[in-house]
Amino acid sequence: MALLDDIGTALTDAGVVSSGWSLFKSFSPDAPDQCITVYETGGVAPAQTPGLGAQWPSFQVRVRGKRLEYDVARTKLQAVHDALNNATVSGYVYVYVAHSGVIPLGHDEKQRPLIVLNFDTMKAGA
Repeated sequence: MALLDDIGTALTDAGVVSSGWSLFKSFSPDAPDQCITVYETGGVAPAQTPGLGAQWPSFQVRVRGKRLEYDVARTKLQAVHDALNNATVSGYVYVYVAHSGVIPLGHDEKQRPLIVLNFDTMKAGA
């Protein structure tokens, strides 16, 4: 599976994508209000040593809450962190990015809070 599919499956299996919350990959539609969106963010170049083939893709999870419900969105983002931090998912080892904690992006035009968390990963070579 692709990175976004793997992360989406992990979040769903962990119960993070629960009643009232929707999961999207690479795009957040205007509705519903409460959504979790996973974006690929690149990562670093794969290992060039023959036989290793290690890769380090990265991704971002954005949580959008209902109007003026920052606390609910922040709680959901903590659940994302808890589900993915140091987790092994589909051959990837996901590690919470140490240089970045929760990043509040403010509110959108409908006063819905936007909060993100960035992750780095390592995928061992085949």
